[in-house]
Amino acid sequence: MSPSFNPWIYSTDVIIPVVELGQKKVWQPATNKHLWIFGWESPTNFVYYMQLVETVLGWVGGALLGSVVSGLIKKE
Repeated sequence: MSPSFNPWIYSTDVIIPVVELGQKKVWQPATNKHLWIFGWESPTNFVYYMQLVETVLGWVGGALLGSVVSGLIKKE
């Protein structure tokens, strides 16, 4: 049985690259649906592209956090 969709957990699952919360594996954004956001129609792949942006930000943030924790980045 698949977990019910929760947008906050899905977003966390997409952003944090090394944690598997089960949402990304079961739920995928539809690439053929138009969304109405704040009165304008979004492009077909808007949600897919937002997922890619979240994934990239998660990897960059994780790399920065790892650099700070390991001491590669220090305050002068």
